[in-house]
Amino acid sequence: MSIERIQKTLDSLYQDCAEFNCPPGFKALVISDLHLGIGDEADDFRGNDKDFITVVGGFLGQGFTLILLGDYLDLWENGDSSEIVRAHPLVCQLIEQFRVQRRVIQLVGNHDGSLPYPDALKLLLPSRKILFLTHGHRGDWACDQAGWIGRAFVRYIWAGIGQRVFGLHDPTSARSDVNPGKHQEVRQMYNGWANDRRIHMVWGHTHFGEEVGFSHNDDCWIGQHRGGYTIEDEQLTYHNFA
Repeated sequence: MSIERIQKTLDSLYQDCAEFNCPPGFKALVISDLHLGIGDEADDFRGNDKDFITVVGGFLGQGFTLILLGDYLDLWENGDSSEIVRAHPLVCQLIEQFRVQRRVIQLVGNHDGSLPYPDALKLLLPSRKILFLTHGHRGDWACDQAGWIGRAFVRYIWAGIGQRVFGLHDPTSARSDVNPGKHQEVRQMYNGWANDRRIHMVWGHTHFGEEVGFSHNDDCWIGQHRGGYTIEDEQLTYHNFA
């Protein structure tokens, strides 16, 4: 993994992405990495539906905008999104309620990059403070430039055999207990970029919630994880909803 490639990629994303002007009183829930599957052994979200509906449904009633930071649907493991909707109807219906009220901001990750949403976005708060949002995989060769290889491996080898046959879980290569070296490297590069440039960034991808200066990692909704950030009164606050 190249430090220069990561830095150039993030510089380009930050420079070229759109801005969203937040109205006065703007408040949002930022979550990442649901990895919704089809309800089988390879579905890393399986069993979290009830908690998700309880937690996220409460924010719907309070007027929050829902920001999804990528890997919402796991389209690396599953090619048909309609099967995912059938497996998690209440979760998808809840997100659709946010969408109908025009209170969803959605970005793509490596596992759902075929969806028609941007890679990054700058939130411009009423005070003119900027929050840079991105999933966290751009610049990582295996997840970005060679993502088609990763998708083939996950769909046909890991999910097809490892998870569905042998019951293994969560193939995310940037997760700490799966690939600790890469996990540490991705964190250092993204945290370093945000802090070197003094840019407030919220991202996901590593399934590991942490706050390091200007860098805020959003955790995930896999297994026992229930992490996310709220934006309220222009303050970022991390929540463990487990």
